[in-house]
Order: sequence, then C-alpha cells, then structure tokens
Amino acid sequence: MNDKINNFRQNIGLITKPINKASLVPLFSIIDILQSISGSICVITGGEGTNLMRKSDKDILVLSVEYIKNNNLIVKIISHIVVEFKISINLVRSTKKFPIWIFFLESHSLLLPVLTAKLLRKKTIFLLGASIRNSSKAHGSALSKIFVYSEILAFELSNRIVVYAPNLIKEWNLERYQNKISIANRHFLSFENFKIQKKLDERKTLVGYIGRLSEAKGVMNLVRSISISLTEIDGIKFMIGGDGRLRSEIEEILSKNNLIGN
Repeated sequence: MNDKINNFRQNIGLITKPINKASLVPLFSIIDILQSISGSICVITGGEGTNLMRKSDKDILVLSVEYIKNNNLIVKIISHIVVEFKISINLVRSTKKFPIWIFFLESHSLLLPVLTAKLLRKKTIFLLGASIRNSSKAHGSALSKIFVYSEILAFELSNRIVVYAPNLIKEWNLERYQNKISIANRHFLSFENFKIQKKLDERKTLVGYIGRLSEAKGVMNLVRSISISLTEIDGIKFMIGGDGRLRSEIEEILSKNNLIGN
C-alpha cells in the first residue's frame, strides 16, 4: 500500500534567497512538511541555508547560491541579479525531475526564476511569510521598491499563493488574487514546546520580542523605548531574541545605555 502511495507523490522544488540563521527554523520546518507529502526534494538556497547539506537524507538535493555582501546600492542590485541568474540556471538543470516549485521566505521578489519556471511550464506556489510591499515602506530603499513590482508580476504568474491567515489577504493587498489563494492549515510553531506555563497574573512584567531583527518588524521602536520604560515602570524586564541585519546596531545601543543583562 505504501509503495502505491509513494508512486503518486510529486517531487517538489523549494527556492529561497540566501538566508540568515533566523530563517533556518521555518526552512527546516517547511522541509519536514514537504517530506511527509512529496517524493524527492530539491532546495535552491544560500547563506545559512547551505547547512541543509549536512542533512543525511538522500532525498534532499541542495543547490547553493550566494550574494556579494556590500552596502553599495549598485553592487547590491548587481548581486541580486546575479543570484537570480544562478537560481534560474539551477532551476533549468533540475527541471526534468521537479514539476512543482515553491518560492519561500520572500522569494516572490525573484522575478527571473519565476519567469523561468513558467517558461518551463512548472507549477509555481508562493508560500508567503511577509509582504514585500509592506516591508518596502520600512526600508524605503530603491532596491526594495523594485522588489514591489517583482512581487506584483510574480503573483500574476503564480499558480497558487499560500498565506497563514485570512486577514492577511486584505492586509497584504492580495484581494485581486483571491481565486488562487489558499490558507495554510499547518504552522511552524510547535504548541507542544511552546505552551502556557503560568497564568497571566502570576507572571513578572516581561516584555519580549522574538523574531527577525529588521526594519520591517519595527524592533528599533522597542529598543529605543526600553530606557524610558525602565524609568516609568517598576520591575519591568525586556527580552529580545532573534537575528538579522539590525543585530549589531541593537547590541551597540543596548551596550551604550548599559541595558544588557539588566
């Protein structure tokens, strides 16, 4: 019986841009989900995502692409274009075996790979964890504005768009794609590991942030408010967990104000 089921399983490709450590957990989680419903898996990724190569599972093929790290806008644009070409080339090379491609972790900004997949008549699915349009308002850079147009074209070309809650359709301006949107019925958070241990009135006054340390998350507003809150509220504590491009800046602010470990 299991052999018959396996014969119907499709091989699936998964595409992400080069990622940081903060994105490893959702990446590993989606791979675990895909392994339960698919045959072989091909992952095109980079950065910390190359840690997938350490997995011993023979059904995971990992193809690596990398950015050129530089703060210059022109270099960033060129680097992004190079990454798009590399992903597209890897997609072409592996296309015969993988008829379905999932774009994950804001990879819906990768327009060239999306076009490549469509030209090869592959099914494309966007599993959204964020809105590039909303994020661009926080970044305000020329590159992020370009990504907004890439996102719009990518959504037009997609076969399916997956979001985690119905309210995100309106919040992320996805109403026009209503006919191709699905709501995910499985999430990355394990409620076996993360569950309520104490009632609210038994807890200390603790303000916590767990997530990506980036402009789009608004974490700098929290960091700048810590000194004020400590003077206004007795016994309040703060905890910040995560990784991202703002980590060094946040650590510097906390260190200068003698807030680390207090």
